[in-house]
Formats: sequence, structure tokens, C-alpha cells
Amino acid sequence: MTRHLKLSRVAKAITDSEGTRFEEAERRLTQVRLAIVASDRSRASAAGQAALLTAVATGVKVFMHVVLVSTMDIALRRPIPGATTLASAAIILGAELSPEIPAGTSHVITMEPNQSHYAFAVCCWWDRWRCGVRPSWDTAQSGEDWNPIVGTFSAAIAVREVFANVLGRRLHARSTTISLWEPWSEDNAAPGPDTIYVPRRIWIVGLGHLGQGFLWNLGMLPAYGEMLVLQDYQFAGVENEATGLLTKTSSIGLRKTRVAAQWIEKLGWKTELVERKFANTTAISDDDPPIVVAGLDKPEPRLDILKAGFSYMVDCGVGHGPIDFESCQIRVLPRGAQSSWNHSPPPPRTSCLMDKEPYRVIAASDQCGAFQLADASVAVPFVGAAVGALSLAQVLRIASMNATSPLLQLELSAPELNSVSPLGPEPSTNIGGVRTALKTGEFIQG
Repeated sequence: MTRHLKLSRVAKAITDSEGTRFEEAERRLTQVRLAIVASDRSRASAAGQAALLTAVATGVKVFMHVVLVSTMDIALRRPIPGATTLASAAIILGAELSPEIPAGTSHVITMEPNQSHYAFAVCCWWDRWRCGVRPSWDTAQSGEDWNPIVGTFSAAIAVREVFANVLGRRLHARSTTISLWEPWSEDNAAPGPDTIYVPRRIWIVGLGHLGQGFLWNLGMLPAYGEMLVLQDYQFAGVENEATGLLTKTSSIGLRKTRVAAQWIEKLGWKTELVERKFANTTAISDDDPPIVVAGLDKPEPRLDILKAGFSYMVDCGVGHGPIDFESCQIRVLPRGAQSSWNHSPPPPRTSCLMDKEPYRVIAASDQCGAFQLADASVAVPFVGAAVGALSLAQVLRIASMNATSPLLQLELSAPELNSVSPLGPEPSTNIGGVRTALKTGEFIQG
């Protein structure tokens, strides 16, 4: 097995676009010294804690060297498996702790505006369902901070901005704004509700970086439902550790279903595992979850899921190459909807890459490993976290009996410049949900 496999799906964003050797791509990533700076308000709020944890989790996987800068520890509003405080969570996720920004820091992500002297500094912000990033010197303050998934999304975009800077695609952080509740609205988005419904039962097909990103966001909510059906037939490999938010070194060799179940069961959900491909003969019964979330690569299994008879299918897709890996499409398809996926065959990417120098160098001593690297797609954990937040928001809209857009397309480089189809009708079927007050964290399970 080639030694480059661990960071391969992240490093490919550099290698495949520039022709840079894997050693150089990995060096550029691991030279980053990222400081994530907590503030008093962010340490105590649902959005702030979700942002800090997401920035740490995704930053460690992409750059490896991450420091959480915080002058005090605090209990997590929503504990994660193995940790009940912010500091213990940061350590479990792989970060170091410091009361101040360490010398040698190259990039900074802050939770409130400051006049950072660092060359690249970006600030997360949020207000109810609206969120985004701004240059750290922008003095605009965040608003209401009771919604955890806006914290997740803003942190994912902040880490994305750092990654773009390392790739040479962003010299300075930009300002961006999106409403997760109404991503199709720009400046006139409604505030969004502070009381929502979390589905009691969800079927999730595909537990790669998109499926794990959805579960990461679901676990940030203060409420949990009854049952998650987790379906995937693959085992976690070395290359998945850097891309999946729930995948650790100890996960390698385990079924992806088991990795996901170990995480989400500790947050209150019960799980049922399906460890085979979704068959075209699968028919949904009344006892099965009425809504399915899919994060798959190919259109054929998506069609099988669509035909199975779920009340709603929420389909998440992203690009796979060095340029389009942060392009996403989210489809919301009620029972009986027609497919709209592109069925044209993908270009022969693997054979083309094998002819390039980075892969020829590896193939000289490891032909199989070189082919594995060439055949893999670009995948980064901050994309999974961001798409997970967007898709979860649409699932919550359905459970709360709100209309959604059948198709949402956007680039994480500028999520406010998205393309959507007209809103569909309001849901005619109540899929059943746990009433949840986001402001107080209270929910009614019965």
C-alpha cells in the first residue's frame, strides 16, 4: 500500500490540478499551522460550540496541526462521544490547546471580529438560520446563536477558505451569507423558526464523507428521534480517515455502518444496520422510515432508492475532481417524482491521471497503489460538514411541513450564488417528528 494513501483524497485537489507530486502536496497541507480562536460567547452557545468543534474536526483532518485557543474550559451543551467539555472534545478530535495564539501560526479562524495581524484570518458568523464567513477585521457581530447547524456550516466554510488559500485560489477571506432554512433567498430570507421537528425515523444510504457529514450535523441538534437505518456495504480504509468526520484510526477495517452507529448511538439514536447495496428489488413497508437521505456517487443506485417508495428522498451529490469537488447538488424528491440525474458516463479520469508524473513516480515502485490513488475522487471533510448542514435543514423543513426546492445547486466557494428550482408544494404527508425548541434545547419525545 502506498504511503500516500492516508491524505490522498485531500492532497489530490493539489496534485490533480497542478501536476504536483504527492510529497509536495502533503508538505503544503501539513505546513499549515491553524489556530481556532474561541470567544466567551462562542464557548457558551450552541452555534459557537458546533462551530468550534467542526473547525477543529475538519481542520485536523485536512492540515493535521490545529490549536484551539481558549482561556477557559466549559461544558458542552451537546456532549460528543467521549467528551463532555470543549477542551476534552478538542483533544479527542486531535487538536492541541493554548490560552493564546501560538508563535508560528499561519492561519486563524475566529468566532468574533478582531484585528488579526496574521496574513490569513477568517471570522465565522451566524444569526438564527443565516450564517457565513467574513474577513476577521469586519466588525459586524453575530446575532442569535441557538442554532447549532449554522455553526457547523460557517466553520466548514471557514476551513474551506483556509484550504483555498493553501491551493492559491484565495489570497484573502471573503464575505459570504446564506440562509440554511431558505438557501434560495438572498437578502430577503425569512428569519426561520426557533421550533422545529426532527424526524423520528430516517434511512441513510451511503456513509462516506457526505453521510458522515449529515450524521455529524444531526448529532449537533439538541433532540434525537427513535431509529436510524444505516446502509453501506463498504469497510473504512486508510484513505477514509482524512475525509470522514466520524472515521478515526481505530475505525480502519470496520464496516462504515459500525463506525457511524458507534457515534450516533451514543447521542440517543437507535440504529438498524444494512450492510449490502441498496437493491432494485427493495420495497418500503409501513414500518420503515418514511424519509431517506442518500450520499452516493452513481445515478443507478439513486434510481433504485427513488423507486423504493419512500415518502421523501433527499439526495446529496458533489463533484469528484480537483476543481468541482466542492460543487454540490441537493435534490428533494417526493414519492413518484421523476429522476433528473445525469446518466452520461464519467470521463476516463483514471487512465489519464496514470500518465501524469505524480502517478508515474509512485507506479515505478507500487503500480497497484498508484492506480488506487488515481481511481479515487477528491474528498474533503469540510464539504461533508457543509453539505450535511444544508441537507439536514431541508430534512427539517419536510418534517416541519414546509415546502422545499426540488433542486439546489451551489459552490461552497460562493454559497450565496446558488441555483434553485421553484419551490414544490407543501408536504402532504406528515413523516412524524420530535418537536424541538432550539432556543432552550427542550424537546418532546413522546
